This record gives sequence, C-alpha cells and structure tokens, in this order.
Amino acid sequence: MTKPLSQYSSRELQQFSEVIAKAADLREQSAIALETLVKSGQVSKSQQITAICYRHEAWIMAEAAQIFDSMAATKSKVAA
Repeated sequence: MTKPLSQYSSRELQQFSEVIAKAADLREQSAIALETLVKSGQVSKSQQITAICYRHEAWIMAEAAQIFDSMAATKSKVAA
C-alpha cells in the first residue's frame, strides 16, 4: 500500500481484505499446529507462548480484514 486508503477502489480494498483473511487463517492454523506439537511433547512448553501470539495475530488480522470489507462496501455504495 503506497497511497492513502481513500484512493483505492472498492475492488482493491476487497482484495486487501481477502489477502489479510487468508493470512489470518494461515496464522490460526499455525497456532493450532504448534499447540498440537506442545501437547504431544514434540516441542518445548515455552512454544505455547508462540502459539498464543499466533492466535492473537490471527485475531488482529481477521479484524483488519473486516475493516477492509466494510470500507469496500461503503465505497461501493457511495459510487452507486
């Protein structure tokens, strides 16, 4: 992103939302995988903190995706 958000089209904002949502899903999957490894004893218990961080990152990314969705919808309505 190299320009103010107001200068992006609704389609571009929607694409940002989709990419961020996919990243959030991947981060959540990483958290689940890491928690599974911790529970099975394959990695140290300290890795549980990393899994918690991953889960928080996923939540933040999901929130950002919703914001971009909302911005795209608003921009579409204004353009119509």
